[in-house]
Amino acid sequence: MDPIDQKAILDAAHETGGMLTIEEHSHIGGLGGAVAEIIAEGAEKKVRFKRVALTSEFTKHVGNQNYLRGIYGLTVNGIVKNALKLLEKSATKPA
Repeated sequence: MDPIDQKAILDAAHETGGMLTIEEHSHIGGLGGAVAEIIAEGAEKKVRFKRVALTSEFTKHVGNQNYLRGIYGLTVNGIVKNALKLLEKSATKPA
């Protein structure tokens, strides 16, 4: 992904201590990968990171878009669940 605002991503990562990306396609070559690279190379402190996206294999599931979003955790509930897991990791880490 180019162009991407690396400064904004790093500022948000440092301010919050965590990043969650959501994308409705393969995790390869998407926003999550770009954000992960930026954090890995530029973060001045440890940042928790979680990427929610499709796997890089053909799906074995058949259904409409909403059904498939549910399978891959791309629903409101799935996204909230991942965000809460990220926050729990933060709360259990010593300062």
